[in-house]
Amino acid sequence: MKNINLIIFILINMLNSCYSQNITKNNIRKILDNTIKFAQKEYGPSVNWKNSYLEITYTNINDNTSFKGINYGLGITFIQYDFSIPEKTHLLYKYKNYFVILNDSAKQITPIFKVSKEYPHKTPIHLTASYDPYNFSYFFDKKGNIIKIIPEGKSSTIKKILSNNKIKISNDFEDILNK
Repeated sequence: MKNINLIIFILINMLNSCYSQNITKNNIRKILDNTIKFAQKEYGPSVNWKNSYLEITYTNINDNTSFKGINYGLGITFIQYDFSIPEKTHLLYKYKNYFVILNDSAKQITPIFKVSKEYPHKTPIHLTASYDPYNFSYFFDKKGNIIKIIPEGKSSTIKKILSNNKIKISNDFEDILNK
C-alpha cells in the first residue's frame, strides 16, 4: 500500500511539474510548424529538410537577473549538413521530414516526434568554425506565454505569425526584460 501511495505521489508531482510550465504539445507543434514555414520563406533552400536537420533544446531557466520573468525556453536550430562535421551516432527523431536531434533537456517533449531509428552512420553534430546556423529561441513565462523571441530583428514578424495561429503571447512581450 505504501508503494502504491508513493507511486501515485511521484506521478502527481511529475504531472504538476509538466503542467506548471503550461506549454502544451500542441503549442510546441504550432511553434515548430510556424518556425519551419517562416525559416523556409526567409532563408530559402538552405533550411530545407534535404539540406538541414533540426537541433531542439528545451530548458528551465532559473536566472532572475538576466532573464527576469522567464521560466523556460525552447530553441530550434536549423543546421546545414554541409557545414557540420560527423561526430557520433545519435538517436534521431523525425518531424515534417526533418531529422531532429534533441538536446538532453528536450527529452521531455519527445512524444511530439516520431522516433526514427539510431542510424549506423555518423550524424553531423559539431559545426565548422565558419558556420552560423539559423537559430530561433522562444522564452516563456510561467503561464506559458511567449515573452521574448530571438532573432530580435525578426521577432515582431514571428510574433505576428504566432499570434495569428493562436499561440499565447505575453502582454508584456519583451517589455518585461526592460524593467
